[in-house]
Amino acid sequence: KTKTLFLHKMKEMSKKNSIEQVLKESFELWKSTIKYNTLFSLLYFGLLMVFVNTILVYTGVLEKIVALYPIMFKNPEIFQHRVEALAETEEFSSAVLVIIICKGLIYPLHIGLLKIFRKMENKEEVFINDLFDGYSGINFFKYASYYIAWIMIYNFAMQFVVLGFFWVMATLFIPFLMYFRQEPMGTALLWNFKLLKSNFILLFLCILFALLFSYVGILVFFVGYIFTFPFWCSMIYVLYKYLVERVEIKDEKTEN
Repeated sequence: KTKTLFLHKMKEMSKKNSIEQVLKESFELWKSTIKYNTLFSLLYFGLLMVFVNTILVYTGVLEKIVALYPIMFKNPEIFQHRVEALAETEEFSSAVLVIIICKGLIYPLHIGLLKIFRKMENKEEVFINDLFDGYSGINFFKYASYYIAWIMIYNFAMQFVVLGFFWVMATLFIPFLMYFRQEPMGTALLWNFKLLKSNFILLFLCILFALLFSYVGILVFFVGYIFTFPFWCSMIYVLYKYLVERVEIKDEKTEN
């Protein structure tokens, strides 16, 4: 009965919350935390570049990629065939697997952003150390393992673009539910499906916009991506507040 009431309330809230309002709050949150967003991006991409470069050099893949550069423009067809052949080698597969693991090691930085968003919203003092909250105690193992499993499924799903996009939507709130509500990964996945079913249009349009805005930074000599990349997290945080937390607060007031 409680779950049925919860889903009914979610539907009511999704009707009242316009996409414009969600976008407005997302931009406000993104702008108010811009210095922390920038630090997050610099750390994230800086560590990722170091890891990727080290792995490609160690496995010898980088040397093979560089050797293909001369024919990239001279004969694109041959270049494509050789790249495909390189992708099938054991060295390349090993490099990809290690890179996925390394991305999992960096992922907990996202959890630090969630803590900063919450503290900013509660008008609490924010510290740089808050960005590393995802690395405290068991958090690191929980979120790193979650992301490694997530990205492996995502890479497979992206062979079919629609399936990959659906996987993103179906798992959108899992880290938020795990962090703010301490839900197990399996339970969080089930709740995410229910949220998706009740608010599909809202989530679809907001995610599409967030992706477009985040990646538009690439057009500004790639540097702009450092600033726009965290907008994705801001958008999901606002959606989470609308579709989960505000519904729960309304339910508590009704019961009282």
